[in-house]
Amino acid sequence: MEDKINLSFKPLQNINFLPRRLSWSPDGTSILVTSFSTNNEILRDTDFLSSSLTIKTPSTVTSCIWYPLMDSNNPASCAFASVCPFCPIQLIDSNDGHIRASYRCQYGGDRAASLTSLMFNGSSILAGGTKTLFMCDISRPDQYGIPVLKCPGSILSINGSETSACMSIGLTSGDLIIVDSRTYQCVLNLKFHNHGLDSQRWINNCLITSARLENEIYSIDIRSPNIPSYHFETERKTSRYISLSSNVKYLIIGN
Repeated sequence: MEDKINLSFKPLQNINFLPRRLSWSPDGTSILVTSFSTNNEILRDTDFLSSSLTIKTPSTVTSCIWYPLMDSNNPASCAFASVCPFCPIQLIDSNDGHIRASYRCQYGGDRAASLTSLMFNGSSILAGGTKTLFMCDISRPDQYGIPVLKCPGSILSINGSETSACMSIGLTSGDLIIVDSRTYQCVLNLKFHNHGLDSQRWINNCLITSARLENEIYSIDIRSPNIPSYHFETERKTSRYISLSSNVKYLIIGN
């Protein structure tokens, strides 16, 4: 007999925008929300989730991630990184919204890179752009981001494994690249999708992937990656972003 899950819902009070992406903070006390407007919102987990902080952005946010060691009991760790097209990456304080640091990435000369995805990697922020992965030293906002990897397509998603020193990169070409997160060397190149791979999620040694305009989600075990361990269909046949998350037992798809 299947286990049943009892769901309870909290209304979002005083929210007058359409959420685009939502992300729980690592300590579980706040939700970071990006919208289709030029705002980031911080929702606090009180009796009813409500907007406690609004951060204006230059344009629609393409990627927004929490600092992975964020703990509300340690104010210095309360931060997230956010980026808009052709704008610097901003490291933002989640308590009062001030910008702690900005990081610029450029394609040679003074041509600003259009960045679409972010990931924290130790003391660095990784940023994916057009055919290039940049590395920004968190402690050196005065330096430009360093190109560390060239890719055959624009980077749509980056995700780090929690069980091994590698990360996965999803490209507009549908390719999935597995990269050593210490040396930024490509160790594996896979292709199960024909469109831009914009959603992915590590679960132990398996990687769950989804691509734009496709309704199939694949699971790839990187110990034997040539054949997907399984795949299944969803309702997705659009270029809109979907979310993939998991707990011990279930994979959750936000469509």
